[in-house]
Amino acid sequence: KNVSEQAFARKVHGKSMEPRCFDGDVSIVDPNLECRTGDLCVARINDQTTFKRYHETHSEIRLEPLNDKYEILVVPKDRPVDFRILGKVVDAKIRF
Repeated sequence: KNVSEQAFARKVHGKSMEPRCFDGDVSIVDPNLECRTGDLCVARINDQTTFKRYHETHSEIRLEPLNDKYEILVVPKDRPVDFRILGKVVDAKIRF
C-alpha cells in the first residue's frame, strides 16, 4: 500500500480487535492520514496506546473494539483529556 515516509508498524496486543486482528499481528499505521468515523486507528489515552475503530460525534470520540467483550473508550470533547490519534491503520494481519 502507498503510505507516507512517517508510517510505522505496530504489533497488536490483546484480543479487543478480534476477529479482524489477533494478538501478535502487525498493523501498518500512517500518522499523515486523517481518521474518520469507521476507520481503524491507533490512539494514545493517558499514556496508554490502543488500537480501535474510530467514531466521532459532535460531543465525543469513541474508540470501539471489534470484539464486543471489551469496553468502548469514550473521550469527551468538553473536558481536558490526554488524548491524541497516532495514525490511521492502513493494513493489518501481517504475520512474521
